Amino acid sequence: MNRFLYGMMASLLLACGCSSGMSTGQSETPPAVSPSVSPATSLIQDTLSFSESDTLSGFTASSGLLPHHILSVAPGVTLDADGLSLDKVNNEATEITDDALYTGSEAMIFTDNSIIRLNNSMISGTAPYAHALWLGNQSTCSMQHTILVTTDIGQAAVAAFDGSSLDMTDCILASIGDGASCLMLLNSHAFAAKSEFTVRDSQTSYSVSLGNSVLSLSDSNLSGNIQYSDPCSVSCSNSAITAELFAEGSDAELSLSLISGSVLTGRSYDDSALSLNISLDESSTWNLTEDSFVAEFHDADQSLSNIISNGYSLYYNSEYEGNEWLSSLTFSLPGGGYLIPLI
Repeated sequence: MNRFLYGMMASLLLACGCSSGMSTGQSETPPAVSPSVSPATSLIQDTLSFSESDTLSGFTASSGLLPHHILSVAPGVTLDADGLSLDKVNNEATEITDDALYTGSEAMIFTDNSIIRLNNSMISGTAPYAHALWLGNQSTCSMQHTILVTTDIGQAAVAAFDGSSLDMTDCILASIGDGASCLMLLNSHAFAAKSEFTVRDSQTSYSVSLGNSVLSLSDSNLSGNIQYSDPCSVSCSNSAITAELFAEGSDAELSLSLISGSVLTGRSYDDSALSLNISLDESSTWNLTEDSFVAEFHDADQSLSNIISNGYSLYYNSEYEGNEWLSSLTFSLPGGGYLIPLI
């Protein structure tokens, strides 16, 4: 793997505080580059384009040319890739569409039922409004031991749209740019095991942006705010989330489930009284960092000993049927705060 790009990616991760302690499948001395490209591919300017199912290993590229991606896959094509180092660098001529979802300058793009199996790779995007990895129209991606980084405004390390699915194990998704996201899901779903989501600036960036999507975390860490719109769900098993929860739009709805020793550290805002449903099993914990609001609240530990208030209060919407077990009452919480009916 390219030594310079490996060092650059490591520097970017250090800059955003990405120290996961996980194995990323990389050796201390990156292997030499040994590209394997079959005749089924063609190199058009800076784009490696696959028109048939194929394999790719040891491919390294850094480019800022437009309107081309570094790597693209035709509809219905399957690509098995290993040891890639791709960096879509900044370019002042970056084209931005009205919805900023597709710019012609992503590092990797897959659409129309294409499939990517990605291992031991590092993918970054440093051009404004260009995602590192773009999945669209029912595409599927599985990743292992892979790092994806976005470093500029409006980007996502991984963006999945229109029925796409993402399955990752032992991966790092990092956001270093203002207004950027580690993961953007619209009408899609993702599963992450033993993985890390982290942002450098939690005030302007999101670890996850969700719209009508499902995210499942297992043995993973997510650090950075969560933005949600339309009905969404996030389930956590033995995972940690450090985030503020933001509802976006009048139809926003999020169901957040914490099980198997999961920990939520953060807050939700007053508009969450109509949009946020949170459930915890007895082994999971919520550490409040400010006064917070929920629509429905479920806790298998009805003594509420797993809500660490730190002096803050949690407000619940007593008009919701799911809160009948609370009988519109106020309860003391560990740490001096209260669970209080809002209506």
